[in-house]
Amino acid sequence: MPPGWPGEPAASAPADGIVRGPLPSNGFRHGVWRARSAKASTAPPRAHTCMYVCTVFNMTAGVQDRQVRAVATRRLLLDTTVACLAELGYAGTTGPAVAERAGLSRGAQLHHFGTRDQMVVAAVEHLAQQRLTHVQDSLAIRIGDSLDPSAQPTRAAALAALELLAEALSGPLYGATLELWAAARTDEDLRRQLVPAEERVHAELREVCRVWITTDPVLIQLTLDLLLGRGVSGMLVPHPSKWQRDVLERWIDTVMAGGVAG
Repeated sequence: MPPGWPGEPAASAPADGIVRGPLPSNGFRHGVWRARSAKASTAPPRAHTCMYVCTVFNMTAGVQDRQVRAVATRRLLLDTTVACLAELGYAGTTGPAVAERAGLSRGAQLHHFGTRDQMVVAAVEHLAQQRLTHVQDSLAIRIGDSLDPSAQPTRAAALAALELLAEALSGPLYGATLELWAAARTDEDLRRQLVPAEERVHAELREVCRVWITTDPVLIQLTLDLLLGRGVSGMLVPHPSKWQRDVLERWIDTVMAGGVAG
């Protein structure tokens, strides 16, 4: 309780702002307490306001800076995890391995991802989102300006979309995803985390098919089954590029001949 309040003895305020006298009875028991000096009390209100604004600004800037660093660190961990999955597979992608490659401490890695499965599932979804964004951006650049949203997709647009999706759902990183699926078959905790992430990715895959290939839900599912099966079959023995293109073109012809739901 500051000096001069009812029930408290008044105390003088020396130039240094330290009041030496009876302590206030508001719960403090030790030390000297600092009071507002006469000099401080005469400071203009504008100065106090400026100090307050500067303090709030500095605190806000500090919070924003920490948030930016946290986002950057998380992105680094995800990208490094993706690289480890491609090179080492699921079994070799451990928390210590990722932290070492990222140049981070183990504690920093655990701060963002408490378990390896959390980190790996997040990395797989992160990779899928990147590839889907690449597919959509590439399609928009190629034929987006000429696409009529109210019309059914053209054969050229459908084939371009199918080829880009086939590229996204293949290669070493897709193989690492398959390893994750296989591990989730017998790991309940991993499956519990992986299924929602895969559902989100497949929802976006279906949307790409709906916009660029066909609006028929059955043909959409068959298209995804074709792409996923193609990715699996090409893991051990890659198919010749001409054969792959022939398969995709034949499927697009089948979709077009089957009629597209309006």
